[in-house]
Amino acid sequence: MIKWAFELSDEFKIYCILRGYTRLGHTRSGVKLGELPQTAKRAVFDTSRLITPYTTAFGKEFPTQRHAWLHEKQAKLQELFESSPFNSYSGRRSRSC
Repeated sequence: MIKWAFELSDEFKIYCILRGYTRLGHTRSGVKLGELPQTAKRAVFDTSRLITPYTTAFGKEFPTQRHAWLHEKQAKLQELFESSPFNSYSGRRSRSC
């Protein structure tokens, strides 16, 4: 899921936040890493641009334009999340014990 979040972040030019939970942090399971990229990327910090918030003037855009841009992104992301392979449930069908 983290890899997918990073891919969405790159594709949509948005931030994806990884939120950890204590209970999940104390669990364990097998992890399939898949193919690891062999790129030598370097971290770059561009101080000429604002990091946050999204609705602040960004380049020549005004906050209202940026806000409309975010609504467009949100609609596209909603479609992706609803069809995501991670959006499923495989537990019991009934709440009765």
